[in-house]
Amino acid sequence: MDESQLDYSSVLKEGKRQSLPVLSFKAGAPIYNEGDISRESYVVLKGSLLSFRKVGLQFIEIMRYEEGDTFGELSQVDGLARDTSVRTLTDCQLAVNTPTSYQAVLQQAPAWLMGAYRRFMFQLRELSKQVNAATVSEPLESLCQFLVLKASAFPVTGKAVLAFPYFELMDEFSLVSRQLLEDVRKNAQELVFMGLASLSPKHEFTIPDPDLLEILLQALRCQRLGVPFPPAQLDTILVYCLSSMPRIPPKGPMSLEYLIELWGPGTRGRVEKPHIEQLRELGALVGDDLHALKFDKDRTDFLVKANREIVGILARRRKS
Repeated sequence: MDESQLDYSSVLKEGKRQSLPVLSFKAGAPIYNEGDISRESYVVLKGSLLSFRKVGLQFIEIMRYEEGDTFGELSQVDGLARDTSVRTLTDCQLAVNTPTSYQAVLQQAPAWLMGAYRRFMFQLRELSKQVNAATVSEPLESLCQFLVLKASAFPVTGKAVLAFPYFELMDEFSLVSRQLLEDVRKNAQELVFMGLASLSPKHEFTIPDPDLLEILLQALRCQRLGVPFPPAQLDTILVYCLSSMPRIPPKGPMSLEYLIELWGPGTRGRVEKPHIEQLRELGALVGDDLHALKFDKDRTDFLVKANREIVGILARRRKS
């Protein structure tokens, strides 16, 4: 921000010393954008603001600022580019701490205090990087999300295979995601390598099984957040229950005891109440009452496919 834009006519006075200059902003106004090189920090005197990042098709909310909060200190201390964007949510008044006023404060502080302050801000910057890594989609995840959204726009028909003009598709995603076209094509080739897409001689980008693409999207999201992806963690008993479930004709609500007896021969009687609870947590069985449980066939098919193929898909990705 150019200091010439500051409204010094609204500066308050404390004795003989001037306080920070104050700026007024309308709702929706940008304060700064991710990647900007600016070194002001701000104190919220009135209103609320949103800090966010835009990655691919997503706006990732990082933090909200209300009256009395401060923001922007990291770039003021280390001089690095802004790692988020900030917009006003309501009409706001902000006190602006310019680099000049910041240096004046530094000169009055003891050296040991400023050393501790700088170390703290450095640790805060590192923590911010970790938070961003956990909340922002990686490029392949963004591409999967884009393709899943494209697939969902098609009416449900008996034909599961979807085909798109390759170059038009890559150009569209590059535009909306702000990623380089070369990088977008590399991620598309990674999907081809994993067997989730193919590229025909006529330059058609084909998705043979959109469900598997959605499974990969969920797996990548869980991987980024550091949480296990349940379908890839199933034990042999649950795998058997899920794989045999579609062959069992639904006869209305079933009791816990009936289900345990039903799966008994195939598992040598090892199915117990905790397994039924796990199937409920996975969404394969639905019902609040253990005496009135029902199968969810769509969810079961999804889990069977995920458990059978997702491990191999992720393994092929690690080899690429």
